[in-house]
Amino acid sequence: MRATVFVYAGMLPETWASQGAFQNVQLLDLSDTLITGSIPPAWAGAEAFPNLVFLDLNHTKLTGSLPAFYNRQLQILIGNDCAFNGNLTAIWSSSSPFTAILLAGNAIVDNLPTNSSAFPNLAFLDLSANELKGQVPISWLQHGKILSHITGLSVGPLWEASQNSKWKAELCLQSGLYEAHMAAHDLDPIQAPLQMISDIPSFDSDIAVYYAPLSALFATLQSQLESVGDLCEKSC
Repeated sequence: MRATVFVYAGMLPETWASQGAFQNVQLLDLSDTLITGSIPPAWAGAEAFPNLVFLDLNHTKLTGSLPAFYNRQLQILIGNDCAFNGNLTAIWSSSSPFTAILLAGNAIVDNLPTNSSAFPNLAFLDLSANELKGQVPISWLQHGKILSHITGLSVGPLWEASQNSKWKAELCLQSGLYEAHMAAHDLDPIQAPLQMISDIPSFDSDIAVYYAPLSALFATLQSQLESVGDLCEKSC
């Protein structure tokens, strides 16, 4: 089931996340609405929206720090061009099986978290046009960590700031891993949940056509976001 709110203003109701509510919703589209306030903690709880796969908050007026998400099925979070602020500490402790987190154009601050074991399924991460500082932690480069399974990455000026000699040396030690991963990777981590949503019996076929371009959107992101594999070739 898809839930779209075409005209909505005000704060997100905590009751939407109560047990028994929105049990079958897999795609929740709140983009381009006049939502204000922050994401209620209840929305990110393990029992909230038990089948939610895709949460679209693009171009809303949401603010505050992003919570830790424990939703059991949530794979795609899009919150570009909102007013999120604070740091990434909480969301970095999420247990939701994210494949894509796109949060460009907010006011997120502080350094990138050093916990490099977060988001083991992540393929796309866009944190560009925020107020982050520092550099990409060197721990992200190590075997099995964030950058060894990511396909599209955009962290703005932090990318260039990271590429000192020590960082590049660590990357070169792992270049075989990244090159092998990039050669084998396709858009399955994104297309699979979208296909799962559009295939369910209650999903309106016209709506499925409307959301079909999302696969193309992520293909575009793959070409726009700088890949780790490309950097391996440049640096080593």
